[in-house]
Amino acid sequence: MLACKPSSIPMETNNKLTANSGTKLVHPGSYRRLIDRLLYLTISKPDICYCVHKLSQFVSNPYTNHMHAANIFLQYLKHIAGQGILFRANSDAKLHAYVDADWGSCPKSRRSTTGFCIFLGNSLVSWKAKRQKTVSRSSAEAEYRSLASVSGEITWIRNLLIDFNIRTPFVAIYCDNQSSNSYCFKSHFSWEDQALRDWSTFCQGKGFSRDSKAHTCQKIPPTCRYFHQSLTSKYFS
Repeated sequence: MLACKPSSIPMETNNKLTANSGTKLVHPGSYRRLIDRLLYLTISKPDICYCVHKLSQFVSNPYTNHMHAANIFLQYLKHIAGQGILFRANSDAKLHAYVDADWGSCPKSRRSTTGFCIFLGNSLVSWKAKRQKTVSRSSAEAEYRSLASVSGEITWIRNLLIDFNIRTPFVAIYCDNQSSNSYCFKSHFSWEDQALRDWSTFCQGKGFSRDSKAHTCQKIPPTCRYFHQSLTSKYFS
């Protein structure tokens, strides 16, 4: 791979990998060792989170198409060699987060993917890309589960900052789904929405009405989209 041509994207756009893509690898150990090393790389390169998250789903039984996608990903790593995260010295101590979900993104289980990023001032301090545990019946439900996930992460970060004697003011959480934002303050659910009641109790208990507030934005920035879907080359330029 040292002489390979660099790639401008970590994964082909709309590449829907499945469990049986191609033929079974004769030596699956090489694929597993590669993914094992790439998991550590996501600590310093948030733009590869979705790709590594996707490839890691097939470590138990990798196929040729999975290895082909991993090779394209290595070409992208060659393209971004030397790049990392910038932490500005003059950044303020205000926390804000962007959260989004890709509804029904898994072609087999139809489970959605949660993606969020949290900023301390202008510095990116936390991010996540993870497939949700259950199937969501609507995009609003998928987004709401993502809101609950980011609220737990914000609580942990605020407690960590308190240990360093850093007091963070009101936290703004931005989501592009107005229906999911309204769930944060909903106290009564119909029998069809009982599955969301526990999530609502969790969000309200984490201080959505006191220390945090969910805002509806017209468009989620590209930084958040890195964590739940494959993007075209213009987002990586």
